[in-house]
Amino acid sequence: MATDARIRALLDSASFEDLENLLVGELGWDYPQQEYPLSPELEQFNVQPLAEKKGIVVWGCPAIPPAKERQMLDRSLARLSAERLLAFFN
Repeated sequence: MATDARIRALLDSASFEDLENLLVGELGWDYPQQEYPLSPELEQFNVQPLAEKKGIVVWGCPAIPPAKERQMLDRSLARLSAERLLAFFN
């Protein structure tokens, strides 16, 4: 069972693994059920699906690119998952 303190600690640590643990382990989301073919522009940013629930895919990116590149990432991910959340980690 997730507690407010446990969720806050996972959010404050802000890493791929911790967000995945929060979504899957604490909040009951699922691990991605399919392989997503990543284009070269997505691979260069090391974007990866972390969790999904009812058609929503949470994607993680280990850096915060400039705004134009973030827009490109979102457009590219829209082809793979219409409903998505893109989390950037610094």
